[in-house]
Amino acid sequence: MNANVVTVAGIRGVHNTIFTSGTGIKWSPGIEVLDGFVSNMKAGGISNYYQIGSGAQLIIVLCPEHAAEISADQFTKLDIQEYIFQNARMAISELVGRTHYGNHIWPDWVDETNPEHLVPIVQAKEDVVVLVAGGEGRHSTWMAGWGVTRMKSEQIALLGEK
Repeated sequence: MNANVVTVAGIRGVHNTIFTSGTGIKWSPGIEVLDGFVSNMKAGGISNYYQIGSGAQLIIVLCPEHAAEISADQFTKLDIQEYIFQNARMAISELVGRTHYGNHIWPDWVDETNPEHLVPIVQAKEDVVVLVAGGEGRHSTWMAGWGVTRMKSEQIALLGEK
């Protein structure tokens, strides 16, 4: 079924990521793309780590080429969400007292006293939104969500359609 859909999201920033290897040198091409996202997400100043208590989402927009590689490796949308949730984590020692710490919103289960405690980039795997869009070029992106806002999609009719 073809549908016209508009999606609106409050985001803090766009992180363009280009993965051109797709060679399967280290793993398989699909997992290399996912691992590339994770390594890009583990950086100082990423607001999602500080805002997980607000329910901040993370939106991944895969180009068709990356989506095909990930799918060929038998990853579903749920698998992508789980992979990002389990692997995009930073230690408390890398977060406390830095960048957005002054306005952090962490759930009770985040142990600020343990420097090795790993904080996920989102509170739950369902907070990782996965979309496919764009054309050729091997550019995909991920976007840090803006606090308590939630992405919303609506099907629309184009002018002249019924």
